[in-house]
Amino acid sequence: MAQRGPLPSVTEILDAVGLGMDLRVSAARREYLFARGRALHYAIQLDQAGELDAATVHPEIAGKLDAWRKWAAAVQWQPQHVEVELVHPTWAVVGHPDAIGLANGRLTLTDWKSSFDLHSVRLQLSAYAWLWQATHSDEPIDDYLALELQAVGRYVPHPIDPRPYQQVFLAAVIVHRARLDRER
Repeated sequence: MAQRGPLPSVTEILDAVGLGMDLRVSAARREYLFARGRALHYAIQLDQAGELDAATVHPEIAGKLDAWRKWAAAVQWQPQHVEVELVHPTWAVVGHPDAIGLANGRLTLTDWKSSFDLHSVRLQLSAYAWLWQATHSDEPIDDYLALELQAVGRYVPHPIDPRPYQQVFLAAVIVHRARLDRER
């Protein structure tokens, strides 16, 4: 099937089929959570690069950034790929895992979460695993981790086994495509 327009993202697909973030959240609250998450991700990227001016960190994400720093120190985090774009060569799906790097010496695909919904996180990381395996088969990931960053400066690691959820994500891709085809 030829792809028209921009490639659908992992998040877009999960949202379109009702498997994304809890949809009982109002649209305004959802946009707020996304904006807060983007701000935190940007702060982490700058921090990793040694370019973050601590005076510019909004108080609302400061505790979450502190939690990330504690985790990074605890696991001796060594980022190798940050927000790398992964495109499935057959299915034309795009995803951007937050980071892939060494945590305790093990290659780890990690996604940082400022709000947490375990069901959608499992599917999201499974999709990233599927994309990584399709594009980097010579570089297997040892661990998949959703890192919940709390405002109180605490982190909660959630190891994820992507295998049980990859078929669910692929089904979501198929349903998403079928809906788009029906609309054309």
